[in-house]
Amino acid sequence: MLILPIVNLYYEMLFRIVTGREFVGFKIIPIALFCLIYGIIGYLLTSIARRRDVNHWIKFGLMAASAVPYLVEYFIYRQFKVFYDVETILNAFVDVVTSNFMGDAVRLVFSLSGLFVILLFFLPAIGYAIFWKKIDPCRSATLKTRIIALLLLAATIILTFLVVAIPKANRETYKSKYQFESAVNQFGLKTGLRLEIRKAIFGETVDFDEFDTEGEKDKDKDKEKTTKKTDGESTTESTTETTTEEPTTYGTNELEIDFEALAEKADDKTLKNMDLYVASLTPSSQNEYTGLFKGKNLIFISGEAFSAEAID
Repeated sequence: MLILPIVNLYYEMLFRIVTGREFVGFKIIPIALFCLIYGIIGYLLTSIARRRDVNHWIKFGLMAASAVPYLVEYFIYRQFKVFYDVETILNAFVDVVTSNFMGDAVRLVFSLSGLFVILLFFLPAIGYAIFWKKIDPCRSATLKTRIIALLLLAATIILTFLVVAIPKANRETYKSKYQFESAVNQFGLKTGLRLEIRKAIFGETVDFDEFDTEGEKDKDKDKEKTTKKTDGESTTESTTETTTEEPTTYGTNELEIDFEALAEKADDKTLKNMDLYVASLTPSSQNEYTGLFKGKNLIFISGEAFSAEAID
């Protein structure tokens, strides 16, 4: 009954080691409890069949399949130093297959360190396939063992609930302020993926404060001016005053450099062609924002990806 919980804990600890995460102290408690829950459920699933070999292959398949998401996230973290949720992984997979990143991914996976980590994650499945007859009878679970497993599962779920619900940090990460990478750090990768699936099925779980997206109305906006006049007993007329503003004329983004003259003096053919090319370009027009940051220290950051959780 403890084979799958131990294997699950091995995956989580190995994953934290290869990604440089802490795995000692009280942080290990919720991860170990979740591993015990998943392992007991796995035991119940792998003890249904009456034939030993069927139960053996089911358990072997669970071990091998469980290693895959850890390896995917490991290589993603190795390349980008961040964990990807399921939706991002699917989108990234399409990008990798249809772009020039395929070669980088292959080199990353088949590097010496990459192959070594792959071996470490598949080691439990390989060892189990070789020594299963000595370490696991793979018998069909009796009624007694099923009751014991269910009681142990219920007790573990209650204990896990207390561990998650009492500390504020765990409680918020698990539900109200859920974020995938934080969930992986506090509860392990399997639980993080399970919470991602929950979010995909039941919708967003994050309770952010409501923000007023409507800005204040511009008080200086031009308003229509109406003058009412009364002529005789019942006549009212309205007139609208309009003002005509002359359009502002902006210059062009052009340096005072005679590229044609430079082309005539250039000895190098490549430089001459470059000067002629630049001389043939039409300069872009300036606008009301031109020179807005003149005299300022401006830092412009172009981000490849964005997460809504980054905004407070």
